[in-house]
Amino acid sequence: MEGTIIKAENLPIGEKIYLKKSSFFGWKVVNPIKNEDGSMNWFNFFVGGNWWNLILVAITVLIILGVLYEYSSNIQHFLDCFSSPQQLEICKNLYGG
Repeated sequence: MEGTIIKAENLPIGEKIYLKKSSFFGWKVVNPIKNEDGSMNWFNFFVGGNWWNLILVAITVLIILGVLYEYSSNIQHFLDCFSSPQQLEICKNLYGG
């Protein structure tokens, strides 16, 4: 049903939709992070009101964690090369130089 146009008279009674006017894209639906009673809407806070946003955030976090893991393993390998003179010679022969 997402992306389809629903006329205002076809909305269920009591359902509210929050809209925001964008300067470039016209009107868009806003998912507020606070409920009307002032409590936090945690789903909208973390996900942005859409499951696709959650998937994009999860993929982004996994990529960042993967980059950090790879960086830390490379630094650890670099430090292991300088742990002893014999290991330094092995690394020099292995990587050239």
